[in-house]
Amino acid sequence: MKKKLLKILLPVFVLSSISTVSIYASDNNLKFNESELTISQNNIQPRWSWSGNVYLDNNNYCNITTYNNFWRDSPKVTNDASNQNSITVRAINESGEVVASAVTVKPGQTVKLDQIKALEGKITFQAKGINGYYRISLT
Repeated sequence: MKKKLLKILLPVFVLSSISTVSIYASDNNLKFNESELTISQNNIQPRWSWSGNVYLDNNNYCNITTYNNFWRDSPKVTNDASNQNSITVRAINESGEVVASAVTVKPGQTVKLDQIKALEGKITFQAKGINGYYRISLT
């Protein structure tokens, strides 16, 4: 009796799990976000992004955010239009070497940093500006 029940329930369980996956795959809540991918000659590269408020000092570079770099990348920095002053942004690797030269970004402006080589490791973005809080986005 148990073997017959198992033979009946096992296919039902397998079929129900497969149909559940296909229902979720066609769900309208799962949307493809094109901004997270760059397609270039059959080369798909995932993109990261960061946005937040940071306190900057005009005498020293302050760490903004870090990420592990796997792909060649030319990050874009946006100094929010609501900010009062320009900021200077650069990127360094784990050894403290500059991998993207410092650029100045005016309020409301987006600037592309130097290209960072693939597999550079942990990259830290740093910025400085006149003492105060700034809204910054990196993509």
